Amino acid sequence: PTLTGGPLQVLLGAALYVGTGIFLGRVWTQRNQYLREIQQHKRELESEISARSDALKTSETLLGLVTDSLPVLIAYLDADMRYRMINKTGADWYGRPAAEIIGKSPEDIFGSQQGKWRGYIEEALRGAEVTYECPVTYSDGVTRDVRVVYVPHFGQDGDVQGIFALIEAITERIRTRAALQESEARFRDIAEVGGDWIWEMDADLRYTFVSDRFYDMVGLPYGALN
Repeated sequence: PTLTGGPLQVLLGAALYVGTGIFLGRVWTQRNQYLREIQQHKRELESEISARSDALKTSETLLGLVTDSLPVLIAYLDADMRYRMINKTGADWYGRPAAEIIGKSPEDIFGSQQGKWRGYIEEALRGAEVTYECPVTYSDGVTRDVRVVYVPHFGQDGDVQGIFALIEAITERIRTRAALQESEARFRDIAEVGGDWIWEMDADLRYTFVSDRFYDMVGLPYGALN
């Protein structure tokens, strides 16, 4: 630019012009530096988010593999009593893909049969851990004696967000227990009818069974050794 005026004015004008240029240059340099730092920070955040996302996907995959390999039904129901997650065992018992179960309620799956345990679900949604046993006829046509555990899922505000359900088939266990009880009863009947002294002791040498004939012979009250 052309500077006019006296020597002092020209000198001051030139100094102002040069100073302004240096100041603007520094501002522009700092702006570019800030932009580079922001871009670098953005790239680092994107990399961290990507790594966490990959780790989360891996964790979810592993969790799915674990839950799908277990021989128990594992599910999650939200506060509206609708399935949000169910494992492979549950889908097999229900006789339909998991995608057809998600979003439905137990009533949609079981119809009027669901009324037998609706109260247990409602109790769990009020914040109580619930355990019970009952027979259930599933969509695959099999009636199973099951042991059910409902565990409430509490949010950060303390409200119940839903429930975790763990359902284990115990039909064989019940059959084994009944067979054992029947065998024990038959053994006791034989022991009482016979004239022999019969008793049974455990590994700690404690009496677990003593026949009435034994008590008669030793003169102790019935049940004194149990």
